[in-house]
Amino acid sequence: MQKNNQTTALILVHHGGKLTPEVINGYTSLKISVVNHFARQNLFQIYDAFLNKRYINNSEELITLDLESLLERLFQLGMQQVFIQPSLLVPGQQYQKLIELVTVWQDKFTDIRVGNALLSDLISCQKLAGMMNNYFGKYPEVENILVAHGGVNHGNRWLEVFSFELKRLNSCFHLVELSRDEFANLESFSEHLQLKINQLTTNFPIKIISFMLILGHHFYNDIVSSCQKIQVNTAIEIFPQSLSELEFIHQFVIDKICQLLSAKNSLNLLTQSK
Repeated sequence: MQKNNQTTALILVHHGGKLTPEVINGYTSLKISVVNHFARQNLFQIYDAFLNKRYINNSEELITLDLESLLERLFQLGMQQVFIQPSLLVPGQQYQKLIELVTVWQDKFTDIRVGNALLSDLISCQKLAGMMNNYFGKYPEVENILVAHGGVNHGNRWLEVFSFELKRLNSCFHLVELSRDEFANLESFSEHLQLKINQLTTNFPIKIISFMLILGHHFYNDIVSSCQKIQVNTAIEIFPQSLSELEFIHQFVIDKICQLLSAKNSLNLLTQSK
């Protein structure tokens, strides 16, 4: 089916978080880049949606519908083709929730497709590792500690692959996760972060980078709070931006969307035209 601006929609689906100014800045920045990239082609209408209703704040104009409500609205508008690109880093529990939700709606549209999570294959892991190294690794005498939320099962596998590829490019990158059971609360993660720092073999300055799409609850309650507790004998800095504010991440997401539009690597179950 040929894409038509009046009958085709592209939805950027986010896991969520309260709509704080930092979250809004991140999602707005990402959406603007996507809109600008595809504007001349005029292929589709572009929407934002949260995966879960509990994250919606109707007083904000940025995102006013959860995904299920947005799909209902698009169905009522007569949309025929729907492309859904999640901004999820790994195909974990939230990605499975997305697939389950969209499966319910697949008979309502002529064509509905779901793109992969950002890290879901070796090539994506290698590509993002290269981008991260180019951006953060340009200062060689800095230890970069990435703090990820983490994933489970299949999702966590790709996070580990990404970490391996990044470490292979630059030994000054280290990844720690928040979601492991032994680091479930603030104190245990703080101890884990301290242990990671103690294992560093250099006395280089340390940069703590949130490897998450937004600066939300985990950034302030886990990362910032933990950094205030740890003891170091060198300079330590917390990188102040989320991934969704960085231009190279915008390009990475745009590349994922292009793959989705060309039917490459989109979910086979939902990539079907009736």
